Amino acid sequence: PEVFSINPAARRNKVDFPHPLGPTREINSPARISKSAPLAIGEMKKNFVNAESMPLKDYIELETERHSRVGASEDSREAFKAFVEKRDPVFQGR
Repeated sequence: PEVFSINPAARRNKVDFPHPLGPTREINSPARISKSAPLAIGEMKKNFVNAESMPLKDYIELETERHSRVGASEDSREAFKAFVEKRDPVFQGR
């Protein structure tokens, strides 16, 4: 699979919409995204691509399937466990 990359505008801390935390906060940082769950990021990227090229009905079915699959993953369970334990999650890509 392709490596997820941040678009050039995000790297320059420019956003297309006003954000209450401001564009330079960690929420927009490439470092934060790179630590995110690889399965979820990969499926989100596929969703962005498909949203532009599929009929809405077909896209919603596919997005729902992906969302359910990621939600049932070990990485999803790790994210919830880490949140409750107030620690950073350690994702395995499963």
